[in-house]
Amino acid sequence: MRHALPVLALFLAGTACAVEPVATQIGRTQRSGVAMATNAQTASDIEQARVWGLTVEEVQRARQLMQPGSPRAAFSSPNISPVEVLGIHATTAAERTRYATLFAKALRADTERVLAWTATYGQVTKRLYPNEKILDFGGAKLPKSQEVFLR
Repeated sequence: MRHALPVLALFLAGTACAVEPVATQIGRTQRSGVAMATNAQTASDIEQARVWGLTVEEVQRARQLMQPGSPRAAFSSPNISPVEVLGIHATTAAERTRYATLFAKALRADTERVLAWTATYGQVTKRLYPNEKILDFGGAKLPKSQEVFLR
């Protein structure tokens, strides 16, 4: 038993030494992971800025305004665009106008894409199913309260 204590002490000392390099490696891995996340976030910010016509700083400000727990995050849909967030939080009329212009142009372009898709879908459907109606309500009439939505 007397010989077991020095052996146990040597074993524990060796274990402590073995743990230190592992901790160092983990630290390096964690720092590397943070750098990779930062690079990915920057790439994402650059892409968002390009898509919306904003600067990277504006995209980052919009993200900051949408942080969980913030009033904007509570009041808005999670998929609100950065342009809308910045427009809502604009501090001057000129900023608000700039963001409104960017949003109007983006929405217009998207509407044109949706209409083009819808027209193409309609043409393809008529070609594939020439004898079928796309929508057939079977002569059903809508309640008066619903007619307003069809005008």
